[in-house]
Amino acid sequence: MGMGEPLHNYEEVRNFYHQAIKMLPIKHASLSTSGVPENIIKLANDDTKYDLFFSLHSPFNEERSRLVPMNNRYPLEDVLSACKYYYEEKQRDIIGKKIKASYLLLKDFNDTDEHLQQLTKILDKDIFKVQILLYNEIEELPFKRTSIEKAKEFENKLKENGLEATISISKGQDIAGACGQMAGKKREQEKEEER
Repeated sequence: MGMGEPLHNYEEVRNFYHQAIKMLPIKHASLSTSGVPENIIKLANDDTKYDLFFSLHSPFNEERSRLVPMNNRYPLEDVLSACKYYYEEKQRDIIGKKIKASYLLLKDFNDTDEHLQQLTKILDKDIFKVQILLYNEIEELPFKRTSIEKAKEFENKLKENGLEATISISKGQDIAGACGQMAGKKREQEKEEER
């Protein structure tokens, strides 16, 4: 997750699924995407059974584009529409789970009441579940981690508005091994080697 867009490599995503279910005792696998609408639709019509996660991070297009540059090419409205199609064609009936909208909380950036209100407007409570993530800080970026207290408040307000929501706690932050941090550490090492 966060290390490339799987739906830019569609055939390998499809091949992986079929190899995985032959080798492992599973019926479906999880797929995390930033959102490539045409390939989400293709996946819905394919013979795979993926539990779909998509990286939301902001309910506003301009702001989301800062966090997820692919949003410039695939606007949020198109991604949400494709996710709805995927749910109706596959996830509701075959997997029986909601699509997970991953939402990385960033202090004083996307953790406001305005964001909460917009999330409840754009996310269908029957289709989406919000997976709240806490940011793992790295020196290269200006963002700060939202407090756990604020995150719980955010979670509770989403629930009060009818959206299912859970907070996922990332492990390994203390050794810079949490999601996203290892890539940042590698870039720092490469810079040091260049010097």
